[in-house]
Amino acid sequence: MTRLTAQEPESSPSSPHPEAHLHRNLNNRHIQLIAIGGAIGTGLFLGSGKAIRAAGPSIIVSYLIIGTMLYFVVRAMGELLMYNL
Repeated sequence: MTRLTAQEPESSPSSPHPEAHLHRNLNNRHIQLIAIGGAIGTGLFLGSGKAIRAAGPSIIVSYLIIGTMLYFVVRAMGELLMYNL
C-alpha cells in the first residue's frame, strides 16, 4: 500500500475539533506583500495603457496622488493589525 492510501480518512470539515486552533504565522513581509497586491490590483495594469492614451501625461500625476493615499491607508491597516498582536 502506498502512503496516500494507508492514511486514515479525515473527518468532515463540519465536525468540531476542540484541539484545532488558528495560528498567527504571517511574517511582517507577508503582510506587506498582501497589502501591496491588494493596493495595486489587476485593473491598474489592464487599464493604465488606455487611460494614459486618453488622458495624456496628467494620468501619471493622478496615479501618484492616489498611490500616495493608498500607501497611507495600507500603513494604517498594518498598524491596526500589529496593535492587536
